[in-house]
Amino acid sequence: MITNKITNKLEVLGFTASCLLAGFVIVFVSFAQVWLFSSPDNEGGFAVREQKGKVCVAGRRLTEGDLYDAFIGYLLDEGSVFYLWGTEEDEMVYSVETFGDGCLFPVVTTYRGNMDVAFVSVTERPEVIRVLGSIHEDMIWFLKEISSGYVGVGGVKERDWDVWVLFLDKDLSVVKSVRFGTERDEYAYGITLWEGKLYVVGRTNLRGNWDGFYIVLDLEGNLREAKLVGSDGKDYFRFVGVVKDKVMAVGRTEIEGDSDLLIFSPQEGRWWVYDVGTFDYGRVLVERPFGFLLFGETEVDGNREGLVVVFTDSVEPVRVYILGG
Repeated sequence: MITNKITNKLEVLGFTASCLLAGFVIVFVSFAQVWLFSSPDNEGGFAVREQKGKVCVAGRRLTEGDLYDAFIGYLLDEGSVFYLWGTEEDEMVYSVETFGDGCLFPVVTTYRGNMDVAFVSVTERPEVIRVLGSIHEDMIWFLKEISSGYVGVGGVKERDWDVWVLFLDKDLSVVKSVRFGTERDEYAYGITLWEGKLYVVGRTNLRGNWDGFYIVLDLEGNLREAKLVGSDGKDYFRFVGVVKDKVMAVGRTEIEGDSDLLIFSPQEGRWWVYDVGTFDYGRVLVERPFGFLLFGETEVDGNREGLVVVFTDSVEPVRVYILGG
């Protein structure tokens, strides 16, 4: 049973951001379709994207020496095509976007000893389009296609982590690279575009207990708004999207000890907290005609399970699916 936790312990605060340069299961919204990809190694899937009859998949595989390789490729009705993309160091990828007739993967690579980003496209086979990085740790968590090209968000670590927003043209040449940070750690997990503004979400340790944040940018990367959203426990946003003509973020909160689902509307300054199991984490929202779906995870009787919650337009839960074994 899912329980709505009515609480006034969350708060929205002004957030001053200074501008500084065994196997895995992928479940689609058609619940009858489940694919399991497994090898003797340990795989994990983090993102999917439909592109011209293909479903592109981004993930990683743990190989010998406890190193990760990027696991990238696509599903077709008649089968699947996957590649391991890696060096002698760690490679991971958390997002995928469309690119021409194929898909684009922002692979975080550590082949130079620090984090850089390799943009790898897959149409039939992998092709490295561009590698970007600095002397610091640079990572992209989420890539968003816009009319002029792409916007990536993640983090840059110099003394501490700052939010990184990277603007690219359609050929993946850098248009603008900006950082937003405080004296503590923060990095971005998601971005969406709504009415000419970019909404970026993530988490910050400014108060020492991890809070969610959102910042609003114009299309030139100028900061228009920045707010911290948090309680006395750990709170952060993992994804932001547009649902029913409204910007909505999703993540988790620890208002009452364990982790609960946190949904937030930046435009309304309103949040919803729902409790499913002992550890609940919302990772993505998908709009549907009847409302929207929340995909994430929960913990039931000590076991971590996949989670799908069906919501109405008014953010009322009507059905819960627990996926796992």
